[in-house]
Amino acid sequence: MKKLCFILIFMLSVIKLSAQSIKYYSDRNKGFSGYAQAIYIGTTKTIDPSEFAYQQELVYLTDGRLNFIRHCDKLSNQQVFLTWSALDEYYYEDKEIYNIILQEGEISLTFVAVITNNGNSIDWYGGSVWSLAFY
Repeated sequence: MKKLCFILIFMLSVIKLSAQSIKYYSDRNKGFSGYAQAIYIGTTKTIDPSEFAYQQELVYLTDGRLNFIRHCDKLSNQQVFLTWSALDEYYYEDKEIYNIILQEGEISLTFVAVITNNGNSIDWYGGSVWSLAFY
């Protein structure tokens, strides 16, 4: 039952994703630019972020429109900039969970972020790099 709940929440986030567009962000002083999106998922009171990230990856793996490339163990400075830029679209609070999508051409990085430290940091889960599948 718990897995079904995670899958349903993930599918709702995918529906939200199609309704929202990935935005372009840039900081010319630092030389950072790219596309990013943050999608509000819920809070840690009702959702386990590591389990959600795992279920999200399973859905992507079985979707067929994406090819798994690799796991991401560390975010670059530009990826951190894009993550916070996308999160700044919200009035976020501690323990809120967001699905983060960073896109560069046909390559996307997806992960789950949890707001911590009074909104000054994130814990992140998942971190998978994907490319569009071509038929």
